[in-house]
Amino acid sequence: MSLNPRRLIFSFALLGALAPVLAAVLTPAIYILGEGETETEDVYVAASSARIEGTIDGDLVIASGAIDLSGDVLGDVFVVSHSRVSIAGDVTGSVRALAREVVIAGSVGGDVAVAAGSLEISGDVARDVLVVGGSGAVTGSAGRDVLGRFLDAEIDGEVGRDIDITVRNLRVGPRADVGGDLLYRADNDAAVSGGASVAGQFN
Repeated sequence: MSLNPRRLIFSFALLGALAPVLAAVLTPAIYILGEGETETEDVYVAASSARIEGTIDGDLVIASGAIDLSGDVLGDVFVVSHSRVSIAGDVTGSVRALAREVVIAGSVGGDVAVAAGSLEISGDVARDVLVVGGSGAVTGSAGRDVLGRFLDAEIDGEVGRDIDITVRNLRVGPRADVGGDLLYRADNDAAVSGGASVAGQFN
């Protein structure tokens, strides 16, 4: 089953509605969860920046500047940030983010839904990826579908099912391995490297 559009629209609408409210309550404090530390319930944070190296046994809901998550979240992650969000740890659930820049170098057990200036996935996403952003790159893996709207996009990793995107410029790299269709609407023809593999339609 693909991402539920109504649920995604609701998620982005909720994040957008919360953004000015959360921004108003941001504190100058830096939120830090150190390596070896564990929060045993859901965590709600409003801070100037955040560094999470420990474990959150629940959901993470955070509004902050730069966010560095190298620990583990055993639930979902909801993010509003005016800066860079780096997820290098493991998230058991899904990631929903509204940010300037999102980098996922770790693993996500659910879906990723992002509205951002840029998104880079060099890690592993078990399910679907939905993106509305300026630029996007999938050099890691997505277990199911990749859907979205970009200015510039790069696919140079593994996608388990279909890609369906609207884009200005598309590059398909030599390590691209798409298990289904690659459908794109673009201003320019895609730049396709030798070695790229698409099991289904490519148009």
